[in-house]
Amino acid sequence: LHGSLSSDRQLAILAKSREIWAVPTEYADERYCFTIRDLNYDGRLELIVANEGGTGHYTYSRFYGIDAEGNLKELETHFAEGDSQPDIIEEQMTVYSSFSPEGMRDYFIVYDEIKVSPDCYVYRISSLCMVDDRIMETPLASQTVTYEGEDYAAHTISEDCKGNALTEEEFRNFPQTYYSYMGLQKKTVSLCWTDVNELAGKDDGEAAELLRQIYDS
Repeated sequence: LHGSLSSDRQLAILAKSREIWAVPTEYADERYCFTIRDLNYDGRLELIVANEGGTGHYTYSRFYGIDAEGNLKELETHFAEGDSQPDIIEEQMTVYSSFSPEGMRDYFIVYDEIKVSPDCYVYRISSLCMVDDRIMETPLASQTVTYEGEDYAAHTISEDCKGNALTEEEFRNFPQTYYSYMGLQKKTVSLCWTDVNELAGKDDGEAAELLRQIYDS
């Protein structure tokens, strides 16, 4: 079915199913967006829906695809329930691509800023990759910044995914270090994020056309 299911037909299914994925959110609603991309180059489109906000700068994301019967399904993720997820609502992302006889695989570099308390922030770097209809997150590096003392000076601790100490420069460049060592190709991709409210008042045909414009972008 997937070989004969055109992108137009998939977009029509996504548009018709929007009452499932474009539902109102009651938390972290400062931004509530979606985008469309073929994450693993198999001709099947993935819909990404994310909302972010709140005092802790939390982001929550959901990923959808179309199953063998032509129905919308939510993809499994590697996120721990209740934890802040990567802040993925970005117009451009760095991607490291691997090539093998099994196909092409993209690792999207993503970041997460968490406000733990008024004087403590955690910054995470990780990658997201779609593997067998599951979104996998690979932790790469983390940085904890604590403001202490009478002068409120910043105390920074940076570590890689194995707990090794990193300098500030090593922390920023760690995705390049990690994936270049594996021989992966670096590139930049664009994502067209659109506010969920743009779907308000549209019928199925109009919604499908909006989704087409997003996918083409």
